[in-house]
Amino acid sequence: MPDAEFGYRTAAEETWRIFRIMAEFVEGIEVMSHVGPAVSIFGSTRTSPDRPEYQQALDIAYKLARRNFAVVTGGGPGIMEAANKGAAAAGGKSVGLNISLPQEQEPNAYQNISLNFHYFFVRKVMFVKYALAFVCLPGGFGTLDEFFEAMNLIQTQKVRPMKVVLVGTGYWAPLVRWMRETLSGRFGTLSPEDLKRFTITDDPDQAVAAICRHFEKHRELAAEPRAAEEMLAKPGQRLTAEGTLYGVTPLPPRQAKARQNAAATSAGRATAPRGPAVTSAGQNPARRGRGQGPAPGTTGPAGSSSKKLAATARGGRRRTKVAPVSTSAAGGGRYVEVGRPGKPAPHRR
Repeated sequence: MPDAEFGYRTAAEETWRIFRIMAEFVEGIEVMSHVGPAVSIFGSTRTSPDRPEYQQALDIAYKLARRNFAVVTGGGPGIMEAANKGAAAAGGKSVGLNISLPQEQEPNAYQNISLNFHYFFVRKVMFVKYALAFVCLPGGFGTLDEFFEAMNLIQTQKVRPMKVVLVGTGYWAPLVRWMRETLSGRFGTLSPEDLKRFTITDDPDQAVAAICRHFEKHRELAAEPRAAEEMLAKPGQRLTAEGTLYGVTPLPPRQAKARQNAAATSAGRATAPRGPAVTSAGQNPARRGRGQGPAPGTTGPAGSSSKKLAATARGGRRRTKVAPVSTSAAGGGRYVEVGRPGKPAPHRR
């Protein structure tokens, strides 16, 4: 079908969008780089203030702010409002990362640091880049998306150590059971260790204590290394602009294939029978000096005539196959260069 039928934008029109994306990154980094150690809190926009989850989010955010952690939310109602309210009540930094949606999102009134985003992916970078921990309360697709994204980044070691706390065992326990029984047990797509990468609790105090212990263990998460310090780190451990680790660059397909072939060949050699070929006199022919001919007491290769051996002794240079006697030398014998007695055979190009 012709492209005109679909009305695609031109390459120039699409390229200009990069500047809007850049502007959102620049503004987000300029603001978020000053918030200090932060915890991102996620949960449903539909949670009303009379729900216990609302009170849990408020308590957790309040206690985190009292310990000088900035609290970061999506800036909306529900759990996000509760978290921003708790952080503001404690006199801490209450950050709202608001997003433009087709159905207008009304920002909650408890943000003292506020940013507006057009692109979801830029907003998600800000949630991850400046957070040392995630707290996930009951929510919908957005909360699950943030939880699984964090788990993927942690599993692949693409981010520095991050603590993930799931609050609400009644909500999270069935999901964890499905991951354990189906993903790990039935299909083997997760390892048992993957299910130890997060903490589940109903107690706000336990959630806060787990984050504080994690921060004490990883104080380096309080800030990003300066450029000079980062250059001293291994390339795979340096941070990208989005807060993730560079890692190891994938090999081009040809190099990857060559490495696989080399590994397969090496594995084949490791499992192949070993041991040098041995002549009937018990001498390893490969260790005999050049020009010495067959080992004493031997008649040379099977089927060789005395005339051929005589020609070799007179200086005729030939490549002689020595038939193995040992059954461990499977594969049909060794080739030994034979030259004049007492004189090394000339190098063959």
